[in-house]
Amino acid sequence: MKIATKINRAFTLVELLAVMAIIAILAAITMGIYGSAKGKALDTRLRTDLATIRLALENYKAKNGQYPYSDPWAYAYPPKGWATNGPAPVGNNLYRDLVQKPLTTSQKPHLPDWKEEMRSGDSLLAPVADLRGGAPYVKWYYNSNNPRFNKSSYDLWVEYGDSGESPADPSDDTVKIISNWQD
Repeated sequence: MKIATKINRAFTLVELLAVMAIIAILAAITMGIYGSAKGKALDTRLRTDLATIRLALENYKAKNGQYPYSDPWAYAYPPKGWATNGPAPVGNNLYRDLVQKPLTTSQKPHLPDWKEEMRSGDSLLAPVADLRGGAPYVKWYYNSNNPRFNKSSYDLWVEYGDSGESPADPSDDTVKIISNWQD
């Protein structure tokens, strides 16, 4: 005669906690990798835009014999880490010189694919949200004092993040992407 025994097949509390801990660890690792990849993608996008603006400035010089000159009163402040012995940066007016001026004379713009929403007045905007400062975009800056040939300061840069001591003072912001190109 066979006696039927009932076998209870259920997970114990310890087994459930162990599985939940493993899932939590895997989720944390995945989120860390995602955040790192997203930051690298934003940097790549900024560097691509930097190269595009640089090419547009070179095209401008090829057609006009000189780089665009900007209004020295627009926002003339040095960012953190700016070379003290070089010329102070002046306003950029990149959108005006590279897009608006050619269009008013029925010429092809030097930045033909730059979207209208990527500007503020005559300034170009970097298409990356500055989440720390709360601004939807950060501005490109351009040193028109002698780009490509000034070895003591930057030619193009973008400030990313109002991480300085004073949110109202842009001179202590983080300079994220810089470029100083030479012959």
